[in-house]
Amino acid sequence: MPSEKEKYCNKGSTEKKLHTTKQMLDLFARSLELHRNEGHLLQQNQQKYNMLVNEINMICAQSAFLRISAPLSPLRPPPPPSHTVSPLHSLPGNCESIPAGGDLVGD
Repeated sequence: MPSEKEKYCNKGSTEKKLHTTKQMLDLFARSLELHRNEGHLLQQNQQKYNMLVNEINMICAQSAFLRISAPLSPLRPPPPPSHTVSPLHSLPGNCESIPAGGDLVGD
């Protein structure tokens, strides 16, 4: 039984063999180019994915830090005061109503 190489060599003129070989090389080159492009896109997508994961992790870490350092986030309403404060005491700039200890003077 003849080998693939022998079959190829017996298939006709040198010109036809060259043409067939060139077509195979062109197809192989296109295939390599597609694989290279796919690899580049996969690498870009992996980098973008990693960047987004890092950004999410950073946001989560900052959120955890903010919850520890400032338990009241701007999205939550402040807790109700433990005692009633007159409107005069709650006006901005009326610091004389706040003693040195930091407690508001209530009525």
